[in-house]
Amino acid sequence: MDDNKTKTIDGLEIYDEVLVAGTIFTGDLFHPISAPGNIEYAGVVLTPMCDLAQEKIEWVKLAKAKPFQTFLEEIFVPEQFKGMHEYRGRSEDDLKALARTFVYDQDSRDSRITLRLIVVLQRLFENVNPLKDSHYYLPGKGDRMRGWLVDFSYIFSIPMNELKNQQPLLRLKSPWREQLLNRYVGYSLRIGTLDYAKASINETIRAFFPELTTEQIDKRMK
Repeated sequence: MDDNKTKTIDGLEIYDEVLVAGTIFTGDLFHPISAPGNIEYAGVVLTPMCDLAQEKIEWVKLAKAKPFQTFLEEIFVPEQFKGMHEYRGRSEDDLKALARTFVYDQDSRDSRITLRLIVVLQRLFENVNPLKDSHYYLPGKGDRMRGWLVDFSYIFSIPMNELKNQQPLLRLKSPWREQLLNRYVGYSLRIGTLDYAKASINETIRAFFPELTTEQIDKRMK
């Protein structure tokens, strides 16, 4: 087993120490910061290092980030409840209340949901094949439960002079900062196309494997 890979999930190997305010690097996580509308967010810097180092810019581009535990409570776990037969038809508020209890009260958890989470959480934590292309996970530094989920679909800007007065909470090392920026560029340059019709996919599968029936393939397709 690669020992480096076993260490990085703790966030100890991928972050630099930040002792003072005044410098801004790509991959810095600031929290809290006031985004447009005076709403407090965490934000991860996406502006390239060359522009930051030479201070050529007046505004710094950031992607919104939220504590991973908050993401579980507000978005991810409610979706799991929604997909279970006995919870279908429940209101969004009801599902979020159930999720809040699930996340913060260990004794009340439904083990079926806990087990369903494992594979998807692994995908999220590895940053290999996340739930959405807009997601990028930052592990908690020294505390596994203090991770952050970056969302490239929510971008905002803060004046450079304002951000320089604040000390980053986390600072990504290389090559993780480059990976973060590469993921953002890949997400922002996607080209949308219409999905192929399932019937067409079905017939293409049968062209290679004619012994399969349309009904058999339909049952296996999502």
